[in-house]
Amino acid sequence: MSESLFECLRGQCESQGFDLCHPFHTGWYNTLIEDEGHVKSGVLKKLSVPPPSRFFGDNTTNTSVCNAVLLGNTKKIWPYFLEFLKEKYEEEKQRLSDSEEALKLVLDEPFDKFCTMKLQKIFEEIHKKSSGENGEEFEYDFFWSHGKCNRMKSAGKKNGTSHLITLESDENLMVSMQRAAVVTGHYWHDVDGTKLCIHPKFGTWSSFRAVVLIRNKCEVSFDHELIPKAAPSLLSRPIPDSEIAKAQEIMKVALGLTMNGDTLSTKYGESLCQFLHSTVVEGSDWSKISPSMRSWIHLRDCISLGRSEYRFENPQLLYHY
Repeated sequence: MSESLFECLRGQCESQGFDLCHPFHTGWYNTLIEDEGHVKSGVLKKLSVPPPSRFFGDNTTNTSVCNAVLLGNTKKIWPYFLEFLKEKYEEEKQRLSDSEEALKLVLDEPFDKFCTMKLQKIFEEIHKKSSGENGEEFEYDFFWSHGKCNRMKSAGKKNGTSHLITLESDENLMVSMQRAAVVTGHYWHDVDGTKLCIHPKFGTWSSFRAVVLIRNKCEVSFDHELIPKAAPSLLSRPIPDSEIAKAQEIMKVALGLTMNGDTLSTKYGESLCQFLHSTVVEGSDWSKISPSMRSWIHLRDCISLGRSEYRFENPQLLYHY
């Protein structure tokens, strides 16, 4: 096919607000977490290492050795999320004939549901494309940033079209999104200051939603000597010492406030309620954010790289904190 399925995935993800789509090989992730001692300590577990997937193109492309993809977003996702909320609210209000009950249902972990539904729908469309064009099918293991896991696999054909079913996992495997990001070669992990991943363009203003491991349904022969044992290239530090030092000071304040119990449990649902009721709001009432939560926001904010252009708008920022 003229366009690899990965390129098709990248385009569809971007059209839904998931504008970060980075391929990698799970062996690189395993090497990194083992070198850092997280496997021996039991903090993290290795991922499965299936052969490189044809999903990423043939061996003429620089992604051909990959078998997984990291998906995430910048601030571009926010209007897509708000539209999703509004649509779901209208659907539930019509179904239940009760606006308050509909609101409660829609505001139950809405962002996780948005990510799960949108991304799995995209993979369903990709699956139809791959099975329809050349009969090639794949299986997809999702490792979500919120800790849950599931697999999407073929359920056979219906009306000549192959469909996927979703199998939930009883045993969840926590994947370090930061370390997956590092081995894509697009991020530097600030382990000394913010503890965040820093992108040379977006700075700290990116978020990771899932790692998806992609398996060839049929066995594929591949010369494993072509696969580097570790990530081919890692990003160098893109920020100055002074900002790391500043982040360390803010981290001390944030940890101190949090340990003293000054935390905020709400997910800033009031602004979403008002939005869904078509009330005009700014969604940026900082008075409702506790000092400890403000410190965590300042931690992300203290890195100047990407801040002026890619910083989350207040409604998005305060929702997540």
